[in-house]
Amino acid sequence: MWIGAFGFALLHGLWTTYKVTFGTLVDFHRDYVPSPNWNLNDIGVSILLITVSFLVTWLIWKMKPKK
Repeated sequence: MWIGAFGFALLHGLWTTYKVTFGTLVDFHRDYVPSPNWNLNDIGVSILLITVSFLVTWLIWKMKPKK
């Protein structure tokens, strides 16, 4: 059960990172006219989502049962 929870948390963290990164890049390069300004709120939310995802993965890793 621990391996399933850890695997799910890890894959969710990687998927979140992938979606946030490429979502931001798509918005940044929309219509082939790069915008010089990034929305600070979007960057903050993205960093928070990625941090929380990997923090949960780390916490599940620390709860690994001893043999």
